[in-house]
Amino acid sequence: MNQAAADHKDNQELHEVVEKAAQMRRLPLIPVLLGAYPVLASLGLGLMSYNFAVDVRLQLIGLIFACGILFPMFMILLYRRFSSVDSKRKQTQTQLSLTQFVIDRCADQIFWVNEKGRFVYVNEAAYRATGYARAELLEMSMWDIDADFSEEEWPGHWQELKQRQSLSFESRRRTKAGRVVPVEVTINWLVFGSREYNCAFVRDISERKAAEMALHKREEQYRTLVEHTPDIIMRFDRQGRHLYTSPSVEQAVLCKAEDFIGKTHRELGFPEEKCQFWENCIEQVCQSAEP
Repeated sequence: MNQAAADHKDNQELHEVVEKAAQMRRLPLIPVLLGAYPVLASLGLGLMSYNFAVDVRLQLIGLIFACGILFPMFMILLYRRFSSVDSKRKQTQTQLSLTQFVIDRCADQIFWVNEKGRFVYVNEAAYRATGYARAELLEMSMWDIDADFSEEEWPGHWQELKQRQSLSFESRRRTKAGRVVPVEVTINWLVFGSREYNCAFVRDISERKAAEMALHKREEQYRTLVEHTPDIIMRFDRQGRHLYTSPSVEQAVLCKAEDFIGKTHRELGFPEEKCQFWENCIEQVCQSAEP
């Protein structure tokens, strides 16, 4: 509480300085300087009307003259000082505005979650992807949209994140329409002021998952075709070792298909002339890159 009060006081003082700087920037400097001289002249004439001794009058004239010289210098220095503060304020505001603009419009979904699991910030990509309005999401918790996460798991998840600082994993997000979307999540534990946050970057990986499933399906089709063909199909490395052998080889030799893996024909005990023939064929294919 003491730290929060101190931060609040510092913010108030900074705000006051910035406001003074802004006010000084709006002051017309030249009219202020020109208007000061009639005031000094009037003051001088008023003082001279009194019956002062000659030395006192000379001192007053010197004082007024010094004020006439020092006052513009003081005003210029003050003006430059507050101009510098105002310039830094504008620069800081520009940087903050740019940062906010980039985060708001980032292609990845960004969620800031507090220690209770509630959303405190979501960017445009986040509420577009989930189908909720921004105001709706800010009234929700992480487990309201994460299909693989429950409220009961949150305390353990929060402690693990604090210990590891950063986590990456795959999950599934539930949209407002009820559609479940596979996502890749990277989360970071951050402390700002006296508050702790879970900053999550979420990316839709639906296309990647679809491509992986299509590739897996083609691999299964290829494996089914190869393993049920009556022809013997083998794959080798450059040293002639077997990388794959189809099950049909068991109909031709007294070896199981898995016994071939990692071995050459010589190591399997095949006749010398056949080994030499196969080695020449394998070398020719590796050099020409043609069947």
